Amino acid sequence: MNTAAVQSIAPEIPPYAMPVSTLARMFGIDASEIEGYAEQGMLPRLPFGMHDAFWLLALRRGLNATSQLPNPLKPHVVMGIGWLIGVDMTFDADDLAAGAGIFERNGLTHEEFLASIGAAISFCGM
Repeated sequence: MNTAAVQSIAPEIPPYAMPVSTLARMFGIDASEIEGYAEQGMLPRLPFGMHDAFWLLALRRGLNATSQLPNPLKPHVVMGIGWLIGVDMTFDADDLAAGAGIFERNGLTHEEFLASIGAAISFCGM
């Protein structure tokens, strides 16, 4: 019998999907902080216990930018603010398509991405 026919092959994991331990090392934070984001609904869970590194990057940028607010913003607005910071507050159609792709691969829609960017722009006074 062909060896490949009897051995399971792991599904292809996209390069942006990483386990908590890897993300914690990359971001220099404790793994429990990342799990906390996921438990609070700020960081979507991907299959196989993974999370999107780009989502986490934008989320942390947004959290840093809004940390002094008396009331926390909704996670999608924080994410939008972090995304705007990541593109240096200027973007074109390609940037918007890439940003929407991050939302879509995390179970959200293009429309939800645009709504988050609209709310973030409004918050930033752009």
